[in-house]
Amino acid sequence: GRLLWSVASWTTSPYVNVFRSGKNLHGILYYPAPEGVRPGVRLKVIADAVDDFDYLSILKRESEKAARAGKKTALLQQSAALLKDKFFMKDDISTGEYLKKRNLAGELIEKLLKINSGK
Repeated sequence: GRLLWSVASWTTSPYVNVFRSGKNLHGILYYPAPEGVRPGVRLKVIADAVDDFDYLSILKRESEKAARAGKKTALLQQSAALLKDKFFMKDDISTGEYLKKRNLAGELIEKLLKINSGK
């Protein structure tokens, strides 16, 4: 892939004359706003990716913890199936399907935390 980036210097009136740059601005992470700066879509997507990584890491850790404790349940099977499914790497997954799997990861984490804490 290519890293598309550029530097844009804000003008004194960014809402009238937005940027002084001859580049395409694909790599801009934040934009000027009356209150300071506002995150761009690229920065928000990076934050979502970090959240996804955290979810899957927590799911894996809690699944392994439950398995070591001998708690073989359908919950562990669901967790294993979700961890094997590389849905987060697919280009053709719909937003609804992606969010469904992400929410499933969250629900599984909550249930595993409950099982692992003995509650």
